This record gives sequence, C-alpha cells and structure tokens, in this order.
Amino acid sequence: MSGLLSPLAGVYTYSLQPIAPFTWFGWGISTLDVVATVRLCVVLRQLRESMFKDHVSTKGKSNVEQTSFVRSAVTTLLVVYGGEAVAAPFLNVPPSFMISGVVPALYTIIQAIVDYLPSVPAPSAETELPLSIVDGFTRAYLLCNLIPPVVTANPSTLISSSPWSLLVSSLLIANGGFFMTNLFSLLSPTSLSVQTPPELLPYGWTTTDLWCAPVITGLYALLTHAQPFWADLHAVLSGVLGSTSVGEIVKPLDPESARAVCAFILSILFVGRTTKNFGLWKKQFPQSRTGTIAAVTGLDFTDFLVHRTQGKDSIDKAIWEDVSCFNIDNLVDFLDISFTIRYDMAMRCFELVPNAHEELFGDHRAIPGRFVSLRLEQNKGLGH
Repeated sequence: MSGLLSPLAGVYTYSLQPIAPFTWFGWGISTLDVVATVRLCVVLRQLRESMFKDHVSTKGKSNVEQTSFVRSAVTTLLVVYGGEAVAAPFLNVPPSFMISGVVPALYTIIQAIVDYLPSVPAPSAETELPLSIVDGFTRAYLLCNLIPPVVTANPSTLISSSPWSLLVSSLLIANGGFFMTNLFSLLSPTSLSVQTPPELLPYGWTTTDLWCAPVITGLYALLTHAQPFWADLHAVLSGVLGSTSVGEIVKPLDPESARAVCAFILSILFVGRTTKNFGLWKKQFPQSRTGTIAAVTGLDFTDFLVHRTQGKDSIDKAIWEDVSCFNIDNLVDFLDISFTIRYDMAMRCFELVPNAHEELFGDHRAIPGRFVSLRLEQNKGLGH
C-alpha cells in the first residue's frame, strides 16, 4: 500500500509548491490552485453553453439575456465561497475571502480569460476520464486540507471536538456554492429565477459530489485521528477487523498518506461517475464492420456504433448541416443496442423514415428538449 501512496503523496508535495509569478508578490499560489481554478472556470462555461443550447433548441432565443462577465464572475465566486459563507457564521470564524483577496482575484481573472476564449471543447468521455483523476486530487485537497482545520482548530471546544460539526461543515462548504447557483438559476441564459436545485429532486442525494464530501472528510479524520471520536472509532474498527490486539494503541496515518488515500478513492469515484454519465459501461458491437456516428459540435450526446450491413454503407449520407450520420434506412439487424440521442436529432432521423418513431421509439418522442433513452429491440431494425 505504501508503494502506491508514496507517488501520490509526491505528486501533492510537488503540486502544492508556490509557483512564479505569484511568489514574486509573496502569494502562496500553487500549481494545484491554478489547475483547480482553470478546471472550474472551464466547467462553468461548458454548463452555461449547454444550457443556452438546450434553451434555444426548445424555446428559441426568447428571454435570453445578453452575456455578462459580471454575472459569470459572481457565479464562479458563489460556487467557490457560497458554502463557506453559509457555514462560517455557525462556526464563528470569518470566511477566507474576507481575509485575503488573492484567491478571489485569481478566480475572477481566470474566468475572464476562459470567457473570452473563442471556444472551449464540449465535455466528452475522452476528456472527462483523465480529468476525473485531476478532480479527485483537487477535491481531496479541499476535503482534507482546507475544511477540517476550520473545525478542529476552532476556538470553541464544543465545535473542535464534535465529529458532527466536521461532517456538516464538509457537506455545506463543499456543496453549498453549487446548491445556491442552481437555486437562483445563475447558469441559465435567462433572467434569475428561483427553481428547485437538483439535490432536492428525487434521488438527487445520490449525486457523487454531494455525499462524497462528508464521507471523505470523515475518512481523513478517521485515518489521522483529527478528533478524539475518530481515534476511538479507529481503535474499535481495528479490533473488530483483527488488525490489532487487545489493548494495543492504534497509530494514526500521517496526513500526507491519508490525503493520498482520499485522493485515490475520489479519483475512482469520479471515474465511475464519468463512466456512468457517458454510458461507457454499455456493451458495444465489435469494432470490425462498424461505423461511428460523428458528434455534432456543441451537442452532448453519446456516440454509438452502428452495424454495417453486407453490401451497404452505414455511413454514407449527411442528415443535416455539420453532421455526418448513417443512412438510417440501411440500419438493420441490431442486437439489443441501447443509446442516448437528443430529441432534435431524433426528429431529423424520423423525417427520413416515416413512422419509424411509432415502431421503435413509442412515446419517447413526446419529450422535447431533453435526453431520451431509446432501445432497439433484438433483431428489430428500420424497415424500408
């Protein structure tokens, strides 16, 4: 285990070193800080563009507000500091953005740079899988280094020794910003409005980002004995699992190794989230005698393999501008393929093959502007 943790701890040691030009001014901004800032700012722009396209595809450009950098910057700062601003009064500590303006200025400047780029790549499995590992490292730094000291070093002994305060603080600080951003529709292209955040919708609590915060902070506290409760719990668990004898003192793990464990677990969780979101666990056709539908720039839907029938090319016709797609009336003999496709793309396909939606897709076509899951039954294709 130590052979795996040592490289991870080494990556943290290197990435947390302050870098130029920030060191010229005495600012302790590290490589990890810059990477986390750029990653968040790019994700927020991707979300805004995705919501804009969804709105235009269903409702046109009605009620669309002019793009505002101030709104983008406020959204970014709310995501970063919203949870801290909520938790700070309950912990009786000043929020970090009231002590120093260096990090808020960094987020604002990076968001300005990202917003004025000609374009950013749309999320895809090829980019999100490796970035899931980066997310694991940056999130572990937040949950292990930034949040626990706010509680464990609190002047109030009631707070500093309370494991419940630690877990609740982690939940609020890590998720409060996005919760309020969704609550007030700050990423929407329309004017601000109050809506139900995804976390409060059915099964919203199952979101990985939501529950991983208290779980990982609790794990870090358990491994490092951040509070007396966690030291006692570690001793009990070690005795139950038989890793220590009766009366033997359980030693805590050093903070760097514990953080590496948390980063490793978070990376696995986020890779699993990406795999689920892009449908990478689904069984695909063998690569031979297949073709791949080309993705539409800016549209987020899962590419899928289509069977190439004997004597016919599956990909030989453009359905509409900027899209290379298969000739749908040649698509036959599917064997239980599941895929996801946007409603507007499905409508274009239906124009080529009248009544195809009634035969294969049933009432799914009645859900405009949303992703719909379409399953082709075994040995059932599109007839001529």
